[in-house]
Amino acid sequence: MQQLSIRPGQKRNFRQRVTALFSICLFVILMLLFRTAYLQIIKGELYFSRSERNRIRLTPIVPHRGEVYDRDFKKKLIINRKSLCVTLDPVGIPKDKELKAQLFARLAALLSMTTQQVENRLKKRSWEGGFCPRVIKENVDYRTITRIAESLDLYPGVFWENRAIRIYTMTNTLSHLLGYTGYIDSREYRRLRRKGYRSGSLIGKTGIERIYDRILRGKEGIYEREVNARNQVTHQFERLLPVHGRPLVLTIDSRIQQIAQQTMGVKRGAVVVSKPATGEILALLSNPGYDANLFYNRIDMDALIRIQKDPAKPLFNRALQGCYPASSIFKLITSIAGLEEGRANLSMRYYCSGGHMLGNRFFKCWKNHASTFNMLDAIQHSCDVYFYRASLSIKPQNLFRYARMFGFGKKTGIDLPGESRGLVPTFSWFKKNKSRDWSDGDTFNFSIGQGDLLVTPIQVNLMTAAICNGGVAYRPYVKKEVRSLRYGRVVESNPGKRVVFTTPVSRRTFDLVRKAMVRVVARGTGFAASSPVIVVAGKTGTAETMVGEDHAWFTCFAPANAANPEDVIAVTVLVEHGGGGGAVAAPIAACIIRAHFENKTVNETMQRIWNMYGNKEEDE
Repeated sequence: MQQLSIRPGQKRNFRQRVTALFSICLFVILMLLFRTAYLQIIKGELYFSRSERNRIRLTPIVPHRGEVYDRDFKKKLIINRKSLCVTLDPVGIPKDKELKAQLFARLAALLSMTTQQVENRLKKRSWEGGFCPRVIKENVDYRTITRIAESLDLYPGVFWENRAIRIYTMTNTLSHLLGYTGYIDSREYRRLRRKGYRSGSLIGKTGIERIYDRILRGKEGIYEREVNARNQVTHQFERLLPVHGRPLVLTIDSRIQQIAQQTMGVKRGAVVVSKPATGEILALLSNPGYDANLFYNRIDMDALIRIQKDPAKPLFNRALQGCYPASSIFKLITSIAGLEEGRANLSMRYYCSGGHMLGNRFFKCWKNHASTFNMLDAIQHSCDVYFYRASLSIKPQNLFRYARMFGFGKKTGIDLPGESRGLVPTFSWFKKNKSRDWSDGDTFNFSIGQGDLLVTPIQVNLMTAAICNGGVAYRPYVKKEVRSLRYGRVVESNPGKRVVFTTPVSRRTFDLVRKAMVRVVARGTGFAASSPVIVVAGKTGTAETMVGEDHAWFTCFAPANAANPEDVIAVTVLVEHGGGGGAVAAPIAACIIRAHFENKTVNETMQRIWNMYGNKEEDE
């Protein structure tokens, strides 16, 4: 048998090959170990978090917004009602276009929507930071939810949850004050994203819903949902419990608010009722109102379009934003300016023959009184001629100054959004906008509240309160207190009276003006606002307009002889294109005053006015 022999050279080659093979295997093993260590140790946390994100979904839990009450903490003005809603998580939607289209079509048919509506609700806007579950439809019934739960394979990414929806109980009466909520938009998101707001957050849009959103919205919780490879939820629990919004108590007296609405009826205008001693707003009405419930539910788009296009402008807050000529109400300021500047006194008397000639122009009075009046008489009968003639000695610059002194031309600071400043003109403003110099005729118009002077109902109410208080005006406010959610205890109160302005007007001047205001109601142009029990001090106004009938004004405070300032209320009424202030606006104030102090119904007060008004001729 022949023996195999390995030559030395062959043996060396074999060893080299074995060594090379071993080196390659060792290198591959080391590379695998290094890669494994890199993935497990260096990148382990990253990939673990990615896997957890695929397995666990964090979903916000929307808290219930705080409910809103009237001043007695009895009547709910805004309540929460539980509602099932269907949401769609963009992460769980199939990537395949055909499967996605089938899902949208299936979901739209189930929810009685169109496919386009579903896609629009899901569409990600450019300003949104990330994908959150989108609400597809609110107020879904249990039968629909059951159908989804029974066929989860057909609805990947679809979930349901219990959310509270807002119900506004006095929606048309308090719509401008309460406001409404809606989903956050791009501008709001950029401004509030660092304060816990996210895309899809519900936020107050107007009214106290907006101003006190921080109190009402609460804090969101977090759902932790564990899903399988088919995006089906296998386990769910509350990782962070939501903190619901706290109850908010307003200064609003719901009974006075309803009386104001009842007396205004279908008239366009505004009513403001306040307590001069504190600044509390007891009623704030802008008529017509609107149904705020439509804005939250997003279900009746035709109704929303009708509201936005309504020529009556129901979305416009006339109490805070409406700017109107002050008309004869401003005669109170003209009188104060004349008395304080020493340019007018009770001994000055002027004869009214129905107007006054200035150059070649005749300035009419609203009525030919055929009488000689002093200042008290002129306020009582609202004689234009007296103030025409007095204004020439008072001077327009003094009228401008006293108008601003009593809050015109600037915001009152009420805790509601959208307040207008109004307008108190100056010589420079007039020159710029009218392209001519100020004239004595302009002074005539300004002295009786016409011309370019524009005021809001809330400003007139504040001026009335200042006259009542002897020159001090407190900032109007509607937030009374915040209550605890569990026990209803007061946890935050309004900081109290905050002075808006004080005037250096003497006590004697205020006594004279208040005396004249009492005469206005007792036997003057505001006779319709009188009460057999309560002493009312007020002033009528009829603002001329370029188009249509005049605006009707009446402002007052009562009781004018109250021993306790806390008992006094100030009432301001404006009726757009209503006619005479004494005939139209004063009766509305009378209904409010007599309902508050005498517990009289609107019908009882109006019957009394009808019975006695036939003997009165003045209705300016």
